[in-house]
Amino acid sequence: MPLLIASAVAVALVLTLLWAAALLAVLGLVLWLNMGIIPRLAWRLGVSRWVLDLLVLVALCACGWLVGGVNGTTAGAAVWLAGIGAPRAVGARLQRKVRFDAASHGRTIEGVGYQRPDPSQRPARLPGPSE
Repeated sequence: MPLLIASAVAVALVLTLLWAAALLAVLGLVLWLNMGIIPRLAWRLGVSRWVLDLLVLVALCACGWLVGGVNGTTAGAAVWLAGIGAPRAVGARLQRKVRFDAASHGRTIEGVGYQRPDPSQRPARLPGPSE
């Protein structure tokens, strides 16, 4: 009987670690999307980042529903919150704090968005190593 209980506990522990590893892998993927892919894709498509962020939320919740029902949906939403929602909120708060601190010291900080270069301003060809 003790062997049966010990094996049940071991199986439960292994399954818990497996799910934790899967959640960490998905969280890493979402962080990578948030930092590298979503900003570039939003810029190229000309849409707001919030649109793509919400699409990722819907995709995570849908995949979570397919994998684990309500618990999977909750896990998908939690991963989105940890990987996209919280970093965006912290970044917005830090940006407001920096602008407020700068304004209180008489400095002005202007946000300059990246603009695509005008195609007529590009060189016809890149200079070679001998030039």
